[in-house]
Amino acid sequence: MIHPHHSSRNAQIEAEIDGIISAVRESLSDVFQSLPGKPRRAQELARVLAVNKNLTSKVERAIRTTDALASAHVMPGPDGLRTLLRAAAKKGVSRGILAAAERAVDEFEHFIRRELGDRDMLDAIISESLPQARQRFELSNKQAVYKAMGNLKGVVANVHLRTYLIHPGADPERFDYAMILGLLGLRRVRPSAVVRLTNVHMQQMPRDDTRLTLDSEPVEALRGLELAQFCALPPPKIEVRHIGTSVDYVITGDAIGPDSAVDLVLAELDRAFFCRYQPENRRRAAAFAEVEQPAKLLVFDLLLHDDVWPDCRPEFCVYDTIVRGAADINDPTRFGDRLDMAESIQFLGRGLARFRAIEVPNYLEMIGHVCNKLGWNPDSFRGYRVAIQYPLYGSQACMIFDAPPRPGG
Repeated sequence: MIHPHHSSRNAQIEAEIDGIISAVRESLSDVFQSLPGKPRRAQELARVLAVNKNLTSKVERAIRTTDALASAHVMPGPDGLRTLLRAAAKKGVSRGILAAAERAVDEFEHFIRRELGDRDMLDAIISESLPQARQRFELSNKQAVYKAMGNLKGVVANVHLRTYLIHPGADPERFDYAMILGLLGLRRVRPSAVVRLTNVHMQQMPRDDTRLTLDSEPVEALRGLELAQFCALPPPKIEVRHIGTSVDYVITGDAIGPDSAVDLVLAELDRAFFCRYQPENRRRAAAFAEVEQPAKLLVFDLLLHDDVWPDCRPEFCVYDTIVRGAADINDPTRFGDRLDMAESIQFLGRGLARFRAIEVPNYLEMIGHVCNKLGWNPDSFRGYRVAIQYPLYGSQACMIFDAPPRPGG
């Protein structure tokens, strides 16, 4: 929820941006109209002023954009604008026109410093109101986090894959689920780095941990857990470590560099986990993916059998887990840990052919293999996907859904 005070303050700042950017746009337009030949296109401006075309392209877009926030988003910073004005002065533009433009640029710079501190904060304000700006703003910052955490942790991956397949089981009150966990292009950048996948049960009620391999054997060793045909050859050596309700899959060794990259793909099964009907305590259910390794892409899929909550439409949210760990989506004290991100759920449709993922080689074969092992028909599922570029390290992506009420209940 946005506090009314914050909403009012944002509106005030946006109004100031509107006035300041309008003055900058108008004064720059006057400067360009005073240049020899009155150049209008970015290439012409760059040639006449003898400056970088990238700079004139940004200014041209900012002047042509009538929306002040969109214009501010593409407008170069004050230093870049002053470069243009110095070049225009050499081309004989009158001192009066240049002075007006310099005042507008000065006011632009003073506003950024006085109200926001730096240009990054200006982009943050703009991203609240412009979806396209928001996506670029989030992507550039998430990419910076990926690079920094990859260097610090000493581990990176190209793709983090998390796929849930939820299917009716022997228990008429509950559904089984299988999960595919993958890190593709996983590699160390430091020999001492610990490489692991962690899976945590956020249990819906007290029960024994029944995590199984696809052969319905308890997960105590690697046998039956790894989908060897979809892993790197030779497959990496993995240790399974149980800690409370979590299971860590740790890759041993100390190889580093691009040549050491591996594809690690695991699959596991849990019987009678999700409630078919809404429980008396009205707790909601969720599938989730924790981002524990810096990755370029998270592919997070939820595949529901036709008989699993046929009217379900999952919701998506992201939690910050850095301080308080994995989040229980039913814990109201964790609502403040939710991050306001631009990503959303995409409905994929029904049937195996609709679940393709370009970034995951042999993905349909992976799903088909899991279904074949369990005797499930892969064409009886409908799919939902969240694909996140540079998923934020230390976050937990969740797809949340409500089980229907018990008939006649």
